Amino acid sequence: QNTEILKFLPPSETFGLDLTQARPVSATIIPNTGGGECGYLAFGQWLRINRNIDVSCTDLRAIVGNFDLDNEKCGLLGRDGDSRIPFETRQKIAQTPGEYMQTPELKMLACHYNVCVNVYKDYEKEENVNGLNMANLKQDTVTYSLIEPKYPEPCKETMWLYNSYKSYEHYELLVDVKYETAEEVQERLNEGVQSEIEFEYLSDVESEYSD
Repeated sequence: QNTEILKFLPPSETFGLDLTQARPVSATIIPNTGGGECGYLAFGQWLRINRNIDVSCTDLRAIVGNFDLDNEKCGLLGRDGDSRIPFETRQKIAQTPGEYMQTPELKMLACHYNVCVNVYKDYEKEENVNGLNMANLKQDTVTYSLIEPKYPEPCKETMWLYNSYKSYEHYELLVDVKYETAEEVQERLNEGVQSEIEFEYLSDVESEYSD
């Protein structure tokens, strides 16, 4: 399949990270056919490229289905236990081939493989964002979402995914991510350009099931 280059856009909203952090500039998109398997295909592509692990979509769905929520160590569940509901719901749904991946499945796989996952989105979609004093982000939003397993030690590897379709979640793997140089960061700071990378920490997955 032909690849294409993605040019990152500055985020529509900011979430408080350091202005001096280098932001991604470009990346190569590794396309996949989707068909309800896109998230698992992209995750499997990353494992094959970066860890020499060859797993099928069925294998990854089984990992999600067998994920031990009672003994997870990644900080996925809330103290009140209510946050188990979306995870348990998606564990069951994930066992059906063709059911596309959503955030809970991605979080469980990130925890299982101890990898940080950055999800970039640059299309129109109204969505709830935890921590903002507004019900929803405006449309035409550009967001960078960080899924970070809360292990005793931080994850040492990062996967970039591109959420690229308007009508539903479609994940494609990003590779060869290029970042700003130190000189470019300094130039941006000197110009006062508010284009720093900010991450929405996806800690409130219940918001996806509020309807």
